[in-house]
Amino acid sequence: MDAAGRPESIGSVGGFLDAGVARGRWALHAIVGLDDPEDTVRGVAVDRRLNRTVLTNVTYALTKWLDLGLEYQLVETRYSPSLSAQSVDRNERVLTSVFLKW
Repeated sequence: MDAAGRPESIGSVGGFLDAGVARGRWALHAIVGLDDPEDTVRGVAVDRRLNRTVLTNVTYALTKWLDLGLEYQLVETRYSPSLSAQSVDRNERVLTSVFLKW
């Protein structure tokens, strides 16, 4: 937030690696992403130190028109211990999916 209480954007440097492979009816896909936010915005310290995302999924082509999938995702934010009562916020989820192709 800026001095008037309006949201202020935080610049960052980062990127991701995305890879996948398919063999027959099976496909595997993975993404790893890192985001390193600026330490300060207009002279004010930012509490976030690092954001990380890990995602992987596997799909199986049950028929020509229908795929089944299973996905795991981790999203993690690390905070500066001197600026936040929380050092790490970690969220994980597992999802199932059905893809109808036409």
